[in-house]
Formats: sequence, C-alpha cells, structure tokens
Amino acid sequence: MRMFGGGCWSQIQLCFQCYTKLNELSIEMFYLQLLLLHTCAADIFFAIFSLGLEIVIMLDYPDFPFPPFFCPFFKYVQALPLYSSPLLLVSIAYDRWRAICRPYATFKSDKYKRPNQYALLSWIAALILSLPQFIIWKLYDGHGCLTRFKEFPLYFKNGYILYFSAVAWLLPSMLAAFFYFHVCKTVWVSDRNILLQEDLTSTEGNNHNDSPENETIKYVKRIRGLSNAIKLQFSEFDRKRIQTVKLTMTIIACNFFLWSPYILFNICYAFFPAFFYHFSYIGNYLGMLGNLNAAVNPWIFILFNPLTVKKAVVSVVPCSFQTKVKAIDNLKDQDLKTDQLLGSTSNNS
Repeated sequence: MRMFGGGCWSQIQLCFQCYTKLNELSIEMFYLQLLLLHTCAADIFFAIFSLGLEIVIMLDYPDFPFPPFFCPFFKYVQALPLYSSPLLLVSIAYDRWRAICRPYATFKSDKYKRPNQYALLSWIAALILSLPQFIIWKLYDGHGCLTRFKEFPLYFKNGYILYFSAVAWLLPSMLAAFFYFHVCKTVWVSDRNILLQEDLTSTEGNNHNDSPENETIKYVKRIRGLSNAIKLQFSEFDRKRIQTVKLTMTIIACNFFLWSPYILFNICYAFFPAFFYHFSYIGNYLGMLGNLNAAVNPWIFILFNPLTVKKAVVSVVPCSFQTKVKAIDNLKDQDLKTDQLLGSTSNNS
C-alpha cells in the first residue's frame, strides 16, 4: 500500500511540475517534457493497474472477485507499463540523439508531431509485446489467478523469462546506452573541434593580417566577444541541453539498476531451479526494488530541476505569498546577471 501510494503521489507531482515548466521552455526542451509526461503516464498506469489491481485481488485471495476472463486480461493490463516505460525511455534517448547528432534532420521534421509519434509507437509496441499474458495466465478454482507453465514444456517457461528479460530490460537498456554514447561522443568532439578551430583561426590571423576574410572573421568574433547577451544566450542554451541529457541518462540508469537484480534472479531461477528453490522468497524483495522505479523518477527530476519544483509549489499557494517570492527571485536574477556581466567585462578588458 505504501509503494502504491508513494508511486501515485510521486508521479502526480512530476506531471504537475512538467506541466508548470512547459510554458517557459524552448521548443526543443518543450517536446522533451512531453515525452517525460508520457513516461509519467506509464508509471502512473503501473502504480494504479499493476499495484492497485494486485492489492484488490490479494484482498479476496484465494477467491477471484471477477469473471474468469478478467484473470488474463488484468495480467495483460498489468504488463503494459512494464513494456511501455522502458520503450518510452528509449524514445527519449532517440529524441536526444536526433536533436544533438542529427540537428538538420530534426529541424526539417514536424516538431509538433514528433514526440507524440514516438510515444504512440512505444504504446503500440507495448500492447503487442504484452499479448503473451493471455496464454500464460488462467483462473483455477480455489487457487486464484495463476500461471499455466505446468501445462507447457519446461522450455516454454524459460523462453518466456528470456523474452521478458530481453524485451523489457536488456534491449531497451542497450539501445539507450547506444544513443547516449553517440550523444556524449558528439558533444565531446564538438567542443574539441571548437577549440581546434579557434587555435587555427588565431594562427591564420597572425600569418595573414591583411586578408579581408580574416578581418571579417576577427570582426565577427570581436562582436560576439563584446556581446554579453549572446554569451549568456549560448551558455544558457548549452547548460539546459547538457542538463537534459544528464537528467534522462540518470533516469535510464536507475531503471536499469533497479530492475537488473530481479531480472537476473529470475533467469538464474529458471535455469537452475534446484539451486535457487530455497531462495525463491528473495525474488519477491527484488521485485519490490524494481517496482520502486515508478517512485524514483520524480525525485530525480526534482534534484535536477529545483527551480521548476519551487515555481510549481509556489503556483498553488496564495497570491500574496507568490508576489513576495517572485520579487525575491527577480532580485536574485538581477544580482546574478550583474555578476555575470561584470565578470565577462573584466575578462574582455
């Protein structure tokens, strides 16, 4: 019950914070927040239907309080977020890869449809991948809703465990790691190329002082160097982009490490049942660790976006208190900008 309540409350908080942030973001960050909202929906779906339905069924155990058909149907609904959540994380990783490694293709695509298309494909794939639940589960009189693995050969059970482990955990983690490897590589190469280009330009400027092209380059660089607004704009954009990459990488890493003990234990138990039979209760605790993933994501978002959380909280308090907080924030922003301008001016001089 605590996990169910904590998961629902945490995801509702994250949805509210993302919705509050949508009005103040650039177009690129706006659509990433939409994908995060889809991920929140998958986690809320997991908390309500996977954990909530399981609580309802356990209250009447061993009796099943619904018609027999609802046994495999409920298990199908409970499995949906287990597939949709990692697929949505892959969609976020792919979106970051396109935005950073393929910016021109991203610019030509329809920015209004892209995040919803990624999310729709993830949900459709989850609907298809969850279909084996209708074969696996069955209602037994006096025993409740149980699996039918005893009616099939042993390799069927082992094959399903490998199928679930690969599709819901291993492949999404590998794809996300692949995309973020190229994202980090592109960012590192881009920064390195900028430094090399600056060194090359300075060398060419020393050797060809009378070149008109060189004078033009030097003039443009001098304008950019003296323009504090341009500096602040580029630095703020780069900061938000890097922060977004770190946020999504952290969410994917938590999903991988929280589910890995449960997945690996099930694989070992399937292939070595005699050895792990006396430790089967450990799987229940490891499953709870994986279920905590639905409640962890909001706190990761809070750690990476404290100002957004503050604005979201302030937006629901009385107007008089909001006015005082906004006045204090405006003073802090003015002091920060003044310090940045003074620092850049001293560096130019």
